[in-house]
Amino acid sequence: GLPQSITPALREAQTADIEAGHCGKVPPKIVQGIVDAQIVRDIWMAKVMLANAGHGVVLLAGNGHVRRDFGVPYWLRLRGAQHVRAVGYTEDGSGENASQYDDARAVPPHPRPDPCATLQMPAK
Repeated sequence: GLPQSITPALREAQTADIEAGHCGKVPPKIVQGIVDAQIVRDIWMAKVMLANAGHGVVLLAGNGHVRRDFGVPYWLRLRGAQHVRAVGYTEDGSGENASQYDDARAVPPHPRPDPCATLQMPAK
């Protein structure tokens, strides 16, 4: 069971992020399962960080996990953590919103093929 603190707004934001991150090609019937898995990962990472906070903790994770609005920092702050700083590394022109982090660092884009070009919506 997921906690009651998962608001509709948090679920909507996570859903939009998952769908965008998968190029809009995730079958609708499994999107919420992926969203639930992402939320559980974030809650678990926050739990482990809180349990070890006395030693000083740094989380190195993907940008989706370090977002202030629904990632690990959200869950840390919800549980009373006061010294949380989210740093996101975004590629120039990537369309990521720097306001999702306490500090956003723009890095040059890495040349690679379009990741969406290889994804296909499964046959019905």
